[in-house]
Parts: sequence; C-alpha cells; structure tokens
Amino acid sequence: MIQTKGYAATKAKAPLAPYSFARREPREHDVAIDIKFCGICHSDIHQARDEWNRSTFPMVPGHEIAGVVTAVGSKVTKYKVGDKVGVGCFVDSCRVCTSCREGLEQYCSEGMTLTYNGMEHDGTPTFGGYSEKIVVDENYVLRMPDHLPLDACAPLLCAGITLYSPLKHWHAGPGKKSRPSNDSREEQWQEPRDLREQHRGPIHPTAQAESEPQAEVAVVRVPVPPVAASRSGTPIGKSGSCWHWPHACC
Repeated sequence: MIQTKGYAATKAKAPLAPYSFARREPREHDVAIDIKFCGICHSDIHQARDEWNRSTFPMVPGHEIAGVVTAVGSKVTKYKVGDKVGVGCFVDSCRVCTSCREGLEQYCSEGMTLTYNGMEHDGTPTFGGYSEKIVVDENYVLRMPDHLPLDACAPLLCAGITLYSPLKHWHAGPGKKSRPSNDSREEQWQEPRDLREQHRGPIHPTAQAESEPQAEVAVVRVPVPPVAASRSGTPIGKSGSCWHWPHACC
C-alpha cells in the first residue's frame, strides 16, 4: 500500500483536518499520480456538509485533480512517468454496458465509481484529490497539455468541461446565438436554425427540437433522464443542482 496524507471531513459540517490513509499499489493498468493541484467544486462543500444526504465519512473531497505520473502498471500503454495528467469526477465504471462501450461512462447502468464519496468494485471507499497521491486506472485518467500550467488545468476537470462540453456539442462559436437556461427539470439550448438543419435529429435520445414562429433560433429541450443510483447512492446525470451533459463532472 502507498501511504499518503490529505485533508478529510470526519463528520458532516466538520472542518477539514489532516488525515493519513493508504492508496492501493498500482495494478497492471493503474497510474500512480503525485497530486500538484486540486480545484474546489461547490459539490465538495455540499458533500462535506452532507447537504445531499448521501455522504460517508471520513471523506477526502476533490475531483478537479491535476498532477504528474510517478509510476505505471505493467500493462499501461497510455501514460509514462513524468506525464502531466488529470482526474475528474469518476475513476471507474462497469465498462460493459451500452453507455460505457460508447464512451459515456458517466451514464454507466451499474453506476460510475465516484472519485470520492464512492465505492470501488471491491468495496473500498474512494478518497479524492485533497491529498498528496492517487492511483487510478489509465482509462479514467486524462492527459493535460504540456503548455498549460497544472494549476490552470485543475478547474477544467469540472467547471471547465461542464461549460465547454455543451458548447462543443452544439457547435457554438462566433456568429452563433446560444442561451443555456434551466426550465424546471428541463435543460434548454437555443441553437441557430442552420445548425438544427444539419443535425436532422437529436443526438440525445430524449431531445426534442421545437420551432417558434418568426424566431431567430430553435430551442432544443432536453428533459433530464431518469436518475440512476451509483454504488455510493449518488445520482448519475443529476448530481444535486449540477446537470453535466453530455460529460458528467461531479
């Protein structure tokens, strides 16, 4: 086991305090990472306060992790020692369901394994990035650009991708009109008509395109899908007030 230190909440609303614990030794496909920076997400605060009523303690929060690879398992092919990497909101999934095979592990039918306040397949609790080290399967590690400082990389693992993902998905850019909004339990995205014509059909299976007379944009309304429970009981796709689509981030 790899001994490490971090900051943990020992009970709901307790101040974070120094905490020593162990990470597993790297398995064949694991990457060991020295954590250099970890962003603070609002969900870390909610979880540490048990405001979503699903917290387990002791808890080491943090899912905006940026660091450097220090060791790799014998069958790792994607990373090498010295690489700059990141870890987001989950560190594993079932890998065999339809969503996992399509690269949408955040919608894993069995439930993704959260980076913290979650449970590994073997029943081991997960601890997050408010710590010195972490060990993660290479398939759930992200490469960070060499030219981007690691302190700037960390927020991209949640806040950054939450905004960038829908902008990228709907081809937002200069000259395009867009307006994300929240209507009850539905997410709306205003898309230019020329882009709507290109799509010819919603990518999300429950999305519905609606036309408004004399409107400059079309509204694409995406109802929130049924909530699935992960191994830790945390909803997938709708984590508290955050709707991270198509890439869940916290």
